[in-house]
Amino acid sequence: TCSEFKVKATPLGLGPHRFIVVSLRDISSEKRREALERIFLHDLANSIQGLRSWSELLEARATNPERALQGLIQLSEHLADEVAAQRLLLQAEQGLLETRVETFPIAKLLTDLDALLDHHACSRDRNRELAIPTEALALRSDRSLLLRVLLNMALNALEATPPGGTVRLR
Repeated sequence: TCSEFKVKATPLGLGPHRFIVVSLRDISSEKRREALERIFLHDLANSIQGLRSWSELLEARATNPERALQGLIQLSEHLADEVAAQRLLLQAEQGLLETRVETFPIAKLLTDLDALLDHHACSRDRNRELAIPTEALALRSDRSLLLRVLLNMALNALEATPPGGTVRLR
C-alpha cells in the first residue's frame, strides 16, 4: 500500500548536542477523502450542467417536451445515484462498503451511458460513436459503481476532445 505522510522536523538542543526531531503523521485517509470529494463535486457539476442544458432546451422550445422531460428525469435519477455512489465511496473509505454485485448486459450499460451523455455540455460540438456488441455479453459487477467510473471517463474524454472530434464508447 502507498501512504502519504505529513513530516515535521524540529531542532532540539540538549546541552552541547544538537538534534532534529522528525515526526511523521499518516495523512493517507485525508488525501483519499479529498480526492473522493473532488471527483464527487466534478460529477455533480457535470450532472447539474446536463439538467441546465435540458431545461434551456425546454424553455427555448428547441426540443420535444417529452424528450426533454425524459432527459430531466434521467438526469435527476442520475443525481440521486451520484449521491448514493458518494455514500458508497465514503463507506468504502471507512471499510464499511457492501457492494451490490449483479449480472447485467453490456449493451444496456453502454446505452445507459450514452443516454447520460445526451445534451450534456461536454457533448456539444463533439461526436459520440456507440458500439454495441453483437453478442449478448454480460458483466458481473456493481453496476452503479461501474457506470459512475465509465461516465466520469467518458466526460473526461469529451472534455479533452476538440470540437468536431469523436469519442467512441465501446
